[in-house]
Amino acid sequence: MDTLLQPLSVHGQVMTLWAWHAYMAMHATPQQCRIRKAEARKSGTTTPESERAEFVELIHVRLKQLIERPRPDDETPPDSYASEIMSELRGFYPDPTAQDILDSFSSYLQYLTHSQRDPLRDLCEAAIQASLASYQHHQAAVPSDLRSLRVKINATWREEPPPPTFASPFLGLAWVESHCRGACCRDVETHLRAHVQSLNLTLSPMRFDSDTLASLPFVLFHECVSHVLQGLWDGTREASDPSSQFAEGWMDKVALAVFEDALTGVPPCSQVQLIPYPHPHSFFADASRRLYHERHNDTSVAFAYMLPASARGRGVEAAELLIQTFRRLSVGNPLEAFLRLSFALNASNISPARRDAFVEYVHEGLGPGVPLSQEVDLSAALRRFAHGASAHTVLSAFNVV
Repeated sequence: MDTLLQPLSVHGQVMTLWAWHAYMAMHATPQQCRIRKAEARKSGTTTPESERAEFVELIHVRLKQLIERPRPDDETPPDSYASEIMSELRGFYPDPTAQDILDSFSSYLQYLTHSQRDPLRDLCEAAIQASLASYQHHQAAVPSDLRSLRVKINATWREEPPPPTFASPFLGLAWVESHCRGACCRDVETHLRAHVQSLNLTLSPMRFDSDTLASLPFVLFHECVSHVLQGLWDGTREASDPSSQFAEGWMDKVALAVFEDALTGVPPCSQVQLIPYPHPHSFFADASRRLYHERHNDTSVAFAYMLPASARGRGVEAAELLIQTFRRLSVGNPLEAFLRLSFALNASNISPARRDAFVEYVHEGLGPGVPLSQEVDLSAALRRFAHGASAHTVLSAFNVV
């Protein structure tokens, strides 16, 4: 997989901020610093904890000032850039407490800016690998390995992040494109050599805050689970609509489940190292849950963006309705049955429009007020699927094929 990261100094800025947010998440969150300082003010005495909190805040402010200095066309490698920043910080704050903080910060900085490492590419690859493992575990018809997927990772930088269309903690953009190079998809052998997908990511160094870092993995999992592994990997593939109930709502539920499996390191994602440095689980889990809920909340968006938010919300509601139905049918593992059906449908040659129609059929067929005869037929199809039948059993019952 290829990663395009230019210019190098901007990559260094992002990695330096990444390292600082990683340090704070593990050792001194902003809330913890505020509490320690408030307790010291209330007692009228300075404690080692409040002194440390004071230095953390001072270093945070100074670090942002250093990173925001203009460096036009600077090609300083990330590790050299980080070393320069660390030297300046140590010069500003010679106090032993500050030096101890910088020592801890330095361990994250050295790891994330190492010349032989690209954490952003590694995170993208881990998201793709975990997504592929989940599809394969649930017997979906997907390529056998990462190489067959032929995904190119493109990271670009913008001075200012694009305005979010909802109350998103993630200040950036991510999307997937599928490229067909000439006649690459006329036969399987040529397709495997030339067909390419792009996982694109746009970040703003000046807005790469802790919320953006914390929600970044889930953003990538949505793109990988819902889009990289969606449909046929050839020239007949149709892109889903940005307002798709299935791709942007239903599959968001799936993406969250896969992401949480990878974050906690449970099968089928146990072989994937998602965050390879010490971190609190809640730092990434909480931000991702918040992003997941905000994506489906049509009460916090401008009127022009209500339709996509409503569509995403309706897709999630249908997904949860199906899980509840599997639970009511006393299926051994309702979430596993839901995931197997979702992966099969997303990886199939069914058009995006028919997938969205399936979401509507779930609402109509499993919601309140459904005629008993229809409910019995659908329940029987779902029960057969849960006991090993193919996804075609369910799709036929819901009139999708």
